Amino acid sequence: MSSDQFDYKHIYSGLRAHLITEGAQDTKEITASIKLFFCQKYNIDYKILCSGGTHSEYMVDVLVTSFNPKQIFQQKTLDLVPETFRTHLAVESELGGTGASSPYGVMKNVGEDFVKLLLVRADRRVMIMTSLPYAHEAEEHVERRVESLRQLYGHFPTLSSGVLVVHIEGGQPKSTQVQVKIGESTIRGFLIPENGKSVHEL
Repeated sequence: MSSDQFDYKHIYSGLRAHLITEGAQDTKEITASIKLFFCQKYNIDYKILCSGGTHSEYMVDVLVTSFNPKQIFQQKTLDLVPETFRTHLAVESELGGTGASSPYGVMKNVGEDFVKLLLVRADRRVMIMTSLPYAHEAEEHVERRVESLRQLYGHFPTLSSGVLVVHIEGGQPKSTQVQVKIGESTIRGFLIPENGKSVHEL
């Protein structure tokens, strides 16, 4: 496996191309498409824990590990099964959910999942999110939401490797619940570096 398999730019470009090619329309389909991307990308060399995959979801939406945390002991001897315990990648996707009918409700859900992501001990982290603007906000509301995540990242001083944030444009075309849409111009990637002092758009 090439050394860039867990590189943030590599992950972002692959995920973006996958979502555009798959062309999922509603939020449920898009969430399933996101999980499919990570399952297909890593399932040969790693254990993938996510709903709909070979192993069920564990702690966050997607975990890419060197072991199955639900099978760590041998049945008769209770010896440890895996030789190494390593989480290569943790992924959270928050594209709506309960209460996601206002800018605050959407960001509250995103923030809760982002904290879960930061609590997981992983080599790399990916946060996939959407947002809604307040009426008075200019077009930079996406940058403001990502900046809020950067500030939150800064409250976890022992973190390393930064976070890839993938933002998918959201709107409210038919209902009060946020709906995301996939297109060439609706997916953006941001990198919060290890030191958490800035945000770089990819």
